Amino acid sequence: MEILTPRLKLRTARAEDVDAMHAVLSAPRATRW
Repeated sequence: MEILTPRLKLRTARAEDVDAMHAVLSAPRATRW
């Protein structure tokens, strides 16, 4: 699975990683890059 955003490119096959990404994308201010 590949997730593309303007600031981030992640490739993962683990469901927990996908869930974590959804959480970050849902609340971008909670994470600082």
